[in-house]
Amino acid sequence: FFKVIFIFLFILMICYSRFVDNKLRNNKKPYLVHQNLTISWNKFRKIRMSDSNDHKSSLKSNDSIEPPPVSERCLRTQMPVITLTRRLLALAKRPSLSLGQGVVYWGPPAAALQRISDLAGQEALLQANIGSMDPNASGNFPATQLNEYVPNEGIPALRERLRQKIREKNGLTDYDLFVTPGANHGFTAACLAVLDEGDTAVLFEPYYFDHEMSLSMLGGGVRCEVGKSDPKTLKPDLAWLEDRLMNQPHPPKMVVLCTPNNPTGVVLDSTDLNRAAAICAAGGVWLVVDATYEDFMLSDDAVRQVRENVANGEPPYKLPRGPNVLHLFSMSKAYGMMGWRVGDICY
Repeated sequence: FFKVIFIFLFILMICYSRFVDNKLRNNKKPYLVHQNLTISWNKFRKIRMSDSNDHKSSLKSNDSIEPPPVSERCLRTQMPVITLTRRLLALAKRPSLSLGQGVVYWGPPAAALQRISDLAGQEALLQANIGSMDPNASGNFPATQLNEYVPNEGIPALRERLRQKIREKNGLTDYDLFVTPGANHGFTAACLAVLDEGDTAVLFEPYYFDHEMSLSMLGGGVRCEVGKSDPKTLKPDLAWLEDRLMNQPHPPKMVVLCTPNNPTGVVLDSTDLNRAAAICAAGGVWLVVDATYEDFMLSDDAVRQVRENVANGEPPYKLPRGPNVLHLFSMSKAYGMMGWRVGDICY
């Protein structure tokens, strides 16, 4: 019953969000919705070149000048439901809880906070003493771990710990990874890596809105196709997926699964995930598995599966492997690091 009510409210918020979005589109003033921003162009000074006979240029401010149009992909991207729920909460007359965004109530682990505190202290000490250092002395300017550039793939020590995690917890023994500014950035990076102009990606409804937004923002003719889901279990219809990849023209280039699902919380078991991976492999299609909520098992069956895996000496949250399977993880949820923006993509 509560699942039905939750899905109804989610669909209602999506419909209202699109209604607001269409109202904004009909406004003559251009706007940007990417990253929840609405740009007020009147804050910018408009520049024109004068037509003086001596060909000297001058700058004029004129707030009445209309700016050039923004990109079509921005206009096609609807506002996230988070923006709508924040507006509704601002109007609430009594304490309210948003179901539009997964935000845990706990903070980062004490060890992480202590490490940041130690690095900040080292940085402050270095900056205080840097004026007295001899610039000609070899090694007199130690690099700080807090503010220095790191390898593009992420801090080596962090990557090694994450490799250990995906081996022991997810069974991804032959995988490597790189660190991303959150799982959403990882998803966008995956799309940029595997999708070309005219390609199609499949999302199963109800899907995570940020996945659809990322595909929309790519532009270049990238299309988003909504796959069928079982109306009772809300799990992706893998029979539909197999038929789509094997028997129909113009198959997609990428299939996206989210487990545990955002927003429903539905968990795909090993049988479902392995079958999906096998279907995608047979069809020559990329499979992207977003496991941001891997530590949030809301059903008895999911908990039972984890316990069985541990009892059998297997990784507790085993995920499918394959050269065509990518995995996304985040430290925002279980570790309470929402604002730290730390995730990783495994391949």
